[in-house]
Amino acid sequence: MERHFSRQHLHELVWSEPRAALAKRLGISDTGLAKVCIRAGIPMPPRGYWARLAAGKPVDKADLPRRGLGQSDLIQIGRPNLGTSTGSEPEEVPPEPRFEETLETVRARAQAMLLGCRVPKGLQNAHPLIAALIAEDDARRRETEKNRFSWQQPRFDSRIGQRRLRIANALFTVMAHAGSTASLSSRELDRIGFRIGDTFIEVEITGSQAKRRVGKRDSETPNDSIALKTAPWPRLTGAPEAWSDTASRPLETRIAEIACDLLVTGELAYRESVRKHHEWCKERRQKWEADIHEARERMEREARERRQRQETEQREWLLGQAANCRHADDIRALVRTADRRHLDSTEGAAQGVYGRWRSWALMQADRLDPCLGALDALVGPPVEELSKPDSAG
Repeated sequence: MERHFSRQHLHELVWSEPRAALAKRLGISDTGLAKVCIRAGIPMPPRGYWARLAAGKPVDKADLPRRGLGQSDLIQIGRPNLGTSTGSEPEEVPPEPRFEETLETVRARAQAMLLGCRVPKGLQNAHPLIAALIAEDDARRRETEKNRFSWQQPRFDSRIGQRRLRIANALFTVMAHAGSTASLSSRELDRIGFRIGDTFIEVEITGSQAKRRVGKRDSETPNDSIALKTAPWPRLTGAPEAWSDTASRPLETRIAEIACDLLVTGELAYRESVRKHHEWCKERRQKWEADIHEARERMEREARERRQRQETEQREWLLGQAANCRHADDIRALVRTADRRHLDSTEGAAQGVYGRWRSWALMQADRLDPCLGALDALVGPPVEELSKPDSAG
């Protein structure tokens, strides 16, 4: 079952009981819990800690370090509850996220993470991802030398291609120094990615080839311009979105600056995702409450309509019974009047016909008269029976 903890909460749990006992209670393995703590930057009690504590010896509890840039403060343990009904009550809306560190503090942390890092100028001792691309290009080049019609031409033989390799290699190396994992979204180096904490940032690399005039003569030299742009995050206040060559500062001289900007972007992107999740939880909760209110109003309205319909049906039943009673009295009055006029008739045949009619008429009157039957027939069907057809429909 999926469970969520804040870093602070899990840190308190890890230092409250032995890890093996806590892992069993959480439904995961001891090793799995250790991996979760390492990923979240939560220190764990060292070997012998619990034995020293049980013996009454002094022990030190490690403080929880502050959250890394772009790192999530929410930790998931267990598998997601995929079988949970979407119509069930959503969880309570978490508190509105608050981030104490200012943008200046975040940038200072990012700069501190890059201290002591040397920015590579060339491709010697290249980052493994870049080294793999260079090896692929060497293989393509050898294939082209064997067969000049080969469609697998080297990707980075041009001046701009070599610049792509150098810039990406420098960024990968510097970001790795800051603890970020790099990835390739394109073998042509059109897109590269960085995982900053738990936040993924993708960077587009675009290039253009043009010619510019140099000196008083109208000679021309190539001008290979490269630009970087973060994607696909929406605009984040305080985070640069793009970097490009300038006449005085090519991108190769701004690697540390770009890396610092990316680290700040990772933190701001995480904060934006937390805010959006909070808004989603709030909207989901509000929608659920509105649906419950609407359903309650609908049930009350249907109950009122059902009661009104039942009252109408009972009234119509009552009026029908009164009409039947009048019809029965009218028939009996007719029979009494007929008796006075025709009962002493001396015609035998007519007397027989009249007697049969008289019996039939009185029988019809008794059938119509609601007061002669059972009490249920007089009162009519109960309210529950009147509502059955509506509930079935």
